[in-house]
Amino acid sequence: NNNNNNNNNNNNNNNQLQNLKTIIETILTKMQIIISLNIYSSPICKLLFEQSIQLAIDSNNLLSFLQSACDKDPKIATESLVKAKAQLAIIGESVKQLIASTKLFTIALRQCEEVITILKNAVDEARSSCLLAIIDELKPTTTTTTTTTNINLATAKEQYINFLQEFSNHLAKFNNNQELNNQQIGPLTDAMINLAPKLVLVTRQIAFVAPKQLIIEIMFASISIIQSSIQYVKTIKSIAFEIETNESLLNNAKKIQNTLNEALKIINSLETNTGINDCDIAINAIVASIQQIEVIQQNPAITVKQCQELLATTIRQIVNNLTLMSKTINENPFNALITYSKLLASNIVELINITRICVTKFNNPQLYQALLLNTRDLAVSVGNFLQNSKNLAINSKDQQIANNVQESIKIISNMIAKLNVVHQTFNTLQ
Repeated sequence: NNNNNNNNNNNNNNNQLQNLKTIIETILTKMQIIISLNIYSSPICKLLFEQSIQLAIDSNNLLSFLQSACDKDPKIATESLVKAKAQLAIIGESVKQLIASTKLFTIALRQCEEVITILKNAVDEARSSCLLAIIDELKPTTTTTTTTTNINLATAKEQYINFLQEFSNHLAKFNNNQELNNQQIGPLTDAMINLAPKLVLVTRQIAFVAPKQLIIEIMFASISIIQSSIQYVKTIKSIAFEIETNESLLNNAKKIQNTLNEALKIINSLETNTGINDCDIAINAIVASIQQIEVIQQNPAITVKQCQELLATTIRQIVNNLTLMSKTINENPFNALITYSKLLASNIVELINITRICVTKFNNPQLYQALLLNTRDLAVSVGNFLQNSKNLAINSKDQQIANNVQESIKIISNMIAKLNVVHQTFNTLQ
């Protein structure tokens, strides 16, 4: 009876093992067919399929050893049992590899979701920073290395351009790979996570010091970079699920590069040298002219009346250009310097040249000295105004410099008033 029971148990075990083998072999055959058809082009999916197939093969071998372990021959049964135990260790390794790949795959996909959330938040931060800058409500940002209050436009521009280059290099690095695998998803998303706050920071810094009419363009440029990056990360996720291909990723990378190029054009349009150079030339011209003010210039062809008219006309031109420049200096200091600094310098040079002629028409020594002195003082005050305006262009958020500009305008107004008194006295005496 015991022998019969053992035989029955062995038969039942063999039948169960055979049923399991049949199921595994069926699954294995289907998986091998799928792999052979190249339905899944993604290395990620291929790897998971290949590791699953290997696990199925290892499990099938284990079942074969277990069947042999039920053999009536004790020697065969013992040897098969040893092989079965060894095969269990092999299966254990296959399971570990599959679990590791699945975890890496899952973590990578979760990272994609996290970086998309971070990028969406970055859109809101960039937009908010630029809008606050337009209404002068953007607060200074302090980092471990710098503060927006001590950043000028040239520095902010350089930092934004450096960021664009870093992002471009990042794209080139990963796009040189022909295929995306699960080991690369992590570095790709990590890079995006690091780049997002950098873009927000450089956008915030340049918005803090840029001319207001360009802040909106900067905002849209930064947002376009982030939005195209979101699509890039979504494509990475889609590739893992075979929804899109690596070609889609390359196309999205090209779109990001296009947004980087557009941003570079906008940032390069910020004048950080031309206005400064124009202002320096203007200041130098005024200084050179002041040095010649006491070199009397005889010109009999010009009458006293013409001198009076030329003085009045030149003073009006100075007032007009000073008024226009003072209106634009706070909104766009670089454009103000480019447009008006040379005009003001030309006006002052002309005023000094006319003064050098006019004094030759005077018989009154006091009037002579008053005209020279007040013209010199006006020229000096205009030179100081230009210097303060230049400083404001370089550090547009420095309130003390802004105050210096306004003070310079007041001084010029006083100098013009004094010069007009001398001019009226000159007219009365004539």
